[in-house]
Amino acid sequence: MAGSVIAYDSAVSSQAHAAYTDYLFATQAENKALQEAGKPPQPIILETEWRKDIYTPRLDYADYYTRQTSSNAPVHSFEDWKVIDYPLEQAKLHAPIKRRGE
Repeated sequence: MAGSVIAYDSAVSSQAHAAYTDYLFATQAENKALQEAGKPPQPIILETEWRKDIYTPRLDYADYYTRQTSSNAPVHSFEDWKVIDYPLEQAKLHAPIKRRGE
């Protein structure tokens, strides 16, 4: 069991790193075009910040979207979800676990 958890975590980490690499190369290409046009470059976000601020919320939104559409519930846009629903989901994830008798 532990081996499959480690393999899964490794696969997820590899997927996230590959997605960041795609972002990095696309941003570098965009910055080259901007530089050639005499415009300022877009900042490149560090991988840890990119995962926290962009990658993880997008994966969480995909889960939300799947849950909502499978139950025929209304679906917020990503921008609305990130402001309305995401903070609530994060609060539930990080809430202390209540045990019997507490």
